[in-house]
Formats: sequence, structure tokens, C-alpha cells
Amino acid sequence: MDKPNSSQRREVVTYDKEDSQGRFSKFFNEFIKETSKVLKEDGVLTLWFTHPTAQAWRVVSESLYQHGYVVPKVWPLQTEMATRYKKHVNIVAQEMSLVIVGRKYPRQKLLEVSPQDIRGSLIENPLFTKTVEETVEGTRKIIVESNTSPADTAALMFGTALSVASRFELPIGATFQDLYDAAITSVVSRYTEPLIYTDNRLHQIRRRKLYISLLHLQPQHTTYSFNPRNQRHT
Repeated sequence: MDKPNSSQRREVVTYDKEDSQGRFSKFFNEFIKETSKVLKEDGVLTLWFTHPTAQAWRVVSESLYQHGYVVPKVWPLQTEMATRYKKHVNIVAQEMSLVIVGRKYPRQKLLEVSPQDIRGSLIENPLFTKTVEETVEGTRKIIVESNTSPADTAALMFGTALSVASRFELPIGATFQDLYDAAITSVVSRYTEPLIYTDNRLHQIRRRKLYISLLHLQPQHTTYSFNPRNQRHT
């Protein structure tokens, strides 16, 4: 996209894929800050958003978290034709937008999180794990019912991680990145685990495509921590 003209300078968009100048990050954060100011305590924030990169989802997730929103649910909505012409080659095609519902709910505290291993202890925390399991099962039903593509499934994984992370206060010494990385690692691990052992060839193919999509979309500094039993089957 070309550089913005005078009427586009405040649009919440980015003009390069990497958002190298932080334009989208800055404007989106300002936008969410303003919604938080005007929305009543029992109000509902509804966003339509879709993007194939983890970087964009981190911006959205951290902005919502920073300004007090809890995301109880992320819903997919068909907004593109599955047979639409793809202008560019080797890009991730998405057919759905995700509806992000934000509420000003109180957040839960996570106990027994070690400052020496924040992400690891978050992943093993019973309350955190239970929340991941319940949220992923809801997402799994949506994926099956909607027959989502690997690209849209990957976006739903990011959205599900947002939903999980937004429900908890930051433990002492933790950053939002710690919380979100623990969430996306746990969400992907939980979602893929049942598919690893299935004899259904279609599920194996979909699981492999999803994993490849996530490896392609996720920043290199983040890794997914599967347990040794799972790793033997990947």
C-alpha cells in the first residue's frame, strides 16, 4: 500500500507487513485506550479482526490487556469466499474474520508462579492449565463445526491464547509477553495433542498443516513446548 495521504494519517492500519515504524502498534493502542475511557463498566467491546501473523496478534492482545479488557470468547465469521482469486503467491489465505469480545471483567490471580521460571511455572499452573483446556475445547468445537482452513485455525489459536492470557493478572516479575507466550504454547500443545494419536488420516494432515502454519507465522524467539511423549509422534 502507498504512503497515507492527509485523510488517512489516523487510520489504524500499517503500510508494511512488519509494521517497522510501529504505526499500527501506536494507533491501535491509542484506539483501545479511548474505547476503555468511554465504555461503561458493564459495556461490551466488539472488534472484527483477522491477520495471519503472530506479531499482529501480539499487538492486539497486549493493547486489550493493557487497557483492562478480558476476552471471554473469540468467534469466527465467514467474510471471504473460499474460491476467491489469490493475487499473490505463497501467502497465507484466510477466509474468516474473528469477532473479539472484550469485557471489563476482574482478572484472576495465579498463585505459585516462580519468578525464576515464569513461563514454565505458568504452563504447569493448575488454574492456568484448566483454563487452557476449557477454552481450547470450545475452540475445537468451533473449528470442527466451521471446517476452518489451516490458516484460519492458526488465527483461532492466536485468538484463543489472547482469551486465556487476558483472564489473569500478571504474576510478580512477569511481563505480558511471558503470559501470552505461555498461553500460545499451552493452547497449541493442548489442541494438537489429541490429533497426534488419531488414526484418522484427515486429522493427521490437518494437524500437520496447522503446525507448519504456526511455525511459519510465529516469531522465531518463541518455541512450542510439547512433552517428550508427544515429540516422538511429530
